[in-house]
Amino acid sequence: MQIIEQRQQPVVVMKQFDRENQTFLDLALPRFQDVDCVVSKAATPGWEWRFYKPFVQLVLNKKVAQVAAKLSYIDVRNVMTDGFSAVMIETYKLKQISLQLLSAQNKAIKEGHCNMLSAKALVHMDQGQIARDVWMASFVNGVSNKTAC
Repeated sequence: MQIIEQRQQPVVVMKQFDRENQTFLDLALPRFQDVDCVVSKAATPGWEWRFYKPFVQLVLNKKVAQVAAKLSYIDVRNVMTDGFSAVMIETYKLKQISLQLLSAQNKAIKEGHCNMLSAKALVHMDQGQIARDVWMASFVNGVSNKTAC
């Protein structure tokens, strides 16, 4: 709260909202005060929303910008089938990622799923996760914008 009051134009970036919902958030947040309404219309399923609603309510109360910073499952699927160019901005030169990094990411995904995924399921999941991580990091670094893809 203190940061919001000290900064002129703060932005709340949340990975709990898919980037496709940005237009809805841009239209709804200045007009609505009902956090449940915003969450029911724009939230990505699977999150424990009782932990995140206070942040959305803060955005509503203070009328600050909210950014939907998550690449959706559709985006990630596109990366897995068509490569990074399917959704990523070119700034990151993701085609130059080393095989060592991709291998480490693949291992982390495999272990993160308790070694229960088949080899077929793992194919390109490393690229999907890297794309997601880079997309969110771009907001933190202030490099990306809401319409970069």
